[in-house]
Amino acid sequence: MAPRHGAPRQESAGVETAADEADGFIIDWLVGPDRSLGRYRYRLDRTIAKGLEGKPCYVFHATDAPAGCPFSVLVAMDPMPERAALASGGLLSHLHFQYASDDGMLLRAESTLRKRMWYPTMCADEGTLRDQCDIVRALHKLPPLDREA
Repeated sequence: MAPRHGAPRQESAGVETAADEADGFIIDWLVGPDRSLGRYRYRLDRTIAKGLEGKPCYVFHATDAPAGCPFSVLVAMDPMPERAALASGGLLSHLHFQYASDDGMLLRAESTLRKRMWYPTMCADEGTLRDQCDIVRALHKLPPLDREA
């Protein structure tokens, strides 16, 4: 199947995490504030030495997702920069991730990413839309938006 282009999908517009899991975490994949696409428990399976943005990434599996669930596998990097960076003029803390129904859709046999340039971004909630835009601008090597405008 060819990749879909056009308007961004809204299925993963928001996630909520629950850190009370001893050996993992829970993500509730949301469409808007009131509709969940599924709530799954994730456990770390392995790490990839060079993943999104060339940084180490973690491969997680949902232990309770039904067969064929598009959120069964999650690849994510550590958040960057530190949350305090925004207050001193830096970028908003954020992380990049990928998700799919199985490992083969995200990873090759040698555990490298199939599509290094496709990744949603999750931002810390203290930022503004302008702060979020500056993340995209930085990815394209553009200067941040003028703060005085």
